[in-house]
Amino acid sequence: ISGPRLEWTLPDSWGELSKFPRDFCKTSPMFGVRHAANMQLAFYPNGSRTSEDNHCTVSLTRGPESAGIKFEFLVNGRGIGPKVCLGRRYLGDYPMPFDASDEHASKSVLIVMQVLDIIGD
Repeated sequence: ISGPRLEWTLPDSWGELSKFPRDFCKTSPMFGVRHAANMQLAFYPNGSRTSEDNHCTVSLTRGPESAGIKFEFLVNGRGIGPKVCLGRRYLGDYPMPFDASDEHASKSVLIVMQVLDIIGD
């Protein structure tokens, strides 16, 4: 974590990730920020069970004692606006970072979590 910004580059290439079935995820190492410890991201390259086609899913799971958090996720630089997580889990669907063409197979996926505010601090 660099200040209020977490950058997570997935270790697998898009070519490997894109082959995973829907509702399969890769998880980040555990991390925390001020008053919001024990958090973890998950990336579903082909979306969660309920996502639309051509969307991936990013989730945030928080520890039970964590303060609420306002944040924005970016998947390879593309986001869908600020979100708030007051409960244990947030799930959001995002446009896939790449299409299925072979030219993107060796590229990486970068998930950025920009912390905007800690709620109940």
